[in-house]
Amino acid sequence: MILAAQDHTDETIVERLTSQTVRLNEYLGRRQVRRYQRDIWEKGRFELILDGADAVRLTFVRSILVARNELWYGAIAAETGEEWWLLTGAIAEAYPILAVVRFSEAGNAGELTRLTDFKSASPEVLKAKLQRFIACRHGSEIDWSAALSPELAIGHVNFAHLAWNEIPALEYLLTEADRAAACSSVRVEHQPLGQLQELFPELADFSVEPVDEGQNLNRPDRFMFRVAGSLFTDSAKQRIRRRVEGGRPSPKIGAFLAEVRRRQAFVVWITVRTKNRTALNQADFIRKLVMALLQRPGETLIVLHGFSPPLDYGSAHARQKNWSLRVKESMLRMRDYIEDVVSELSPEVRNNIFIAGEYDIVETIHLAKCASYYVAQPGTAQHIVGWFWETPGVILAPAQADRIRDWYLHVNESGRAADIVDGNHFELIESESGKYDRNSLYRICDTDALSAGIKELTMQVRV
Repeated sequence: MILAAQDHTDETIVERLTSQTVRLNEYLGRRQVRRYQRDIWEKGRFELILDGADAVRLTFVRSILVARNELWYGAIAAETGEEWWLLTGAIAEAYPILAVVRFSEAGNAGELTRLTDFKSASPEVLKAKLQRFIACRHGSEIDWSAALSPELAIGHVNFAHLAWNEIPALEYLLTEADRAAACSSVRVEHQPLGQLQELFPELADFSVEPVDEGQNLNRPDRFMFRVAGSLFTDSAKQRIRRRVEGGRPSPKIGAFLAEVRRRQAFVVWITVRTKNRTALNQADFIRKLVMALLQRPGETLIVLHGFSPPLDYGSAHARQKNWSLRVKESMLRMRDYIEDVVSELSPEVRNNIFIAGEYDIVETIHLAKCASYYVAQPGTAQHIVGWFWETPGVILAPAQADRIRDWYLHVNESGRAADIVDGNHFELIESESGKYDRNSLYRICDTDALSAGIKELTMQVRV
């Protein structure tokens, strides 16, 4: 059993590996990128040095992507012919190094040893990932003698992960890292906020290539790697704002924004969800909240926001065809749901409501600039308003309220803290697993009282 700490030597190796992993996982800049990621960008490799009588220097110059959150980096020990592979974690954790496994010269895998305590490094998860990796590694031909150029793979399908994790990381590498970096090639998987080069004119001298259907990120002539940070920086925010405000809004959004200016209206942005993180009596709550907020018609306008597709959801890439269809179905289903909710309101009330249910994420972020206050569930719908424009608002958090509050303050460099409506106002609906988390369904105990309470919060902002 390799690296199972069965004797003093193995225990020593594990201790040294753990210490080195802490160093490689260190953040640089303002929690923008991890040290090992910067090293690949600048040098085309990163090193792990185990000092001592049995000193080993490992230079990681290969990678295998098994799944989105299962990227492995490999090195070979010249002295023994053993392969060492490091598993990295999820983008939400900024792709930390999690665990290590050694393959003997004969190709036999040892035990996967956990090196960190990140959430994605639980024993059950690691065991399944190791099994998938062994199958993938045995099916891959690797020429360790070839010198490969590093190639950055970037572009999360979720705009929030792109904005929070990837854009600050790439910004650091382009502005703070060594100008003579080894990496000059970028492959882009998704572009939910538009062309990457529009966000980063600094990429003009790079080879930037979209990933088409059937293309494998594991290219034999490239050392593929990912980068991510854990802070949505002010500079990243400004970069995205410039991209958003540089476009022309659709005629409907333009007309609504003109009406906001004409009335000098107080705009309340209300997010609407279905499936999860949703109140079973959401429709009743929305109607009562709208009526409470519009008791002074003419001074207040309401935006009901449903689902905003990424800008590239209609991409011609065949790889994204089924995904694009699902996105469109979600958008139309949400729009129909909102229209059904407001259909029971009077025409006079509906005249003060704008349904943001058919606009891409860039247009929606542009529209969100007009919001004076928001009411949202945890997640990306809140980020559209609260992250980009520092708008005051309230988050409905039937579960994990303290964790949600702390998380929002931790990930945004200068974001505005939101009010939190905690579990005392909700009845959680038990899931099949019996667990309650931010995705749980719930029921609002008293929709009249909650509507009145949120109206009072908006009144405090008006003052």
